[in-house]
Amino acid sequence: MSISVAIRSTLLSAIFLIPGVISVAAQEAIDQAGFEKVIEASSNVLEREAYRVKTVSEKYDHRGQPPVLREESVGESLPTGRSRLVSTTSKNGVVETNETIWIGQRGWHRVGGGLWEPKQQEMGSGLSVYDQVTGTSYRIVDRAKIGSESVTVYERVQKIDHIDGGTVTLREVATQKYWITEEGRLLKTVRDVDTVGWPDRLEHTTSEYEYKPVGIVIRAPTVGK
Repeated sequence: MSISVAIRSTLLSAIFLIPGVISVAAQEAIDQAGFEKVIEASSNVLEREAYRVKTVSEKYDHRGQPPVLREESVGESLPTGRSRLVSTTSKNGVVETNETIWIGQRGWHRVGGGLWEPKQQEMGSGLSVYDQVTGTSYRIVDRAKIGSESVTVYERVQKIDHIDGGTVTLREVATQKYWITEEGRLLKTVRDVDTVGWPDRLEHTTSEYEYKPVGIVIRAPTVGK
């Protein structure tokens, strides 16, 4: 992904001691077009390479308290249009496992190791019709080494109003960071969602990507088995 990003650059000299990571903090303004070009290029890499992504997401009702919901998932994808997602959700002491397979436009789903059922494609942006993005900013927040890979860390911050009956019922700030190599490979994302004011809800999600992993075999299941 080409990194033709704008424009002002303020370099802060700081070294972070993180295992396997040598990082020099660098903050640069970046415009929307430059950011979207980088993200689109990394998406193109994902489409043409086999990869595995491990994600952990936690939701909190109050700061400093245990999460009320935790979800762990492993997604696998092949450039032949085959993908599988296995997720485990823990909520109120109840654990549920879901598995979904896609081969081209055909999909299958099962819960807890049960019977396979057909699954339809779902469309949408992830935002409700009652959600309104009131502001978005983009910047480069770091340049780092992860092992032998040189990465740039991009950040997008969105302010989102949740609207019910014409009234803003909740305001959120969603911050997402992307660790992307010089070749355009996405190595990691971290997303934090924080409410503004009450209620004091938080959400933290981390995804880590592995490219060309061994052992990915995705076959069409038999419905009803």
